Amino acid sequence: MLGTKPSWDLMQGCDTFLMVGSAFPYSEFLPSRDDARGVQIDIDGIRVSLRDPIEVNLVGDSAVTLSAAQAAGPVKLHYQGTSFPR
Repeated sequence: MLGTKPSWDLMQGCDTFLMVGSAFPYSEFLPSRDDARGVQIDIDGIRVSLRDPIEVNLVGDSAVTLSAAQAAGPVKLHYQGTSFPR
């Protein structure tokens, strides 16, 4: 649940987070852009990166978009250094 220590620890410890169908108005709970990559899926293009810049924005029906991403197979990303490129 948002605002609890376990949810805070989870968000601060993640390297990638996925927001599906939400503009998530509580950006202070999101991990730092230096620490985690963000992917947002929303059917309304106006809502992507609305409150906080997200690295990957996908506009479309969430079920269709997630199904297409799953069908595409795993993606392996490799970076040098300790932070993700922005």
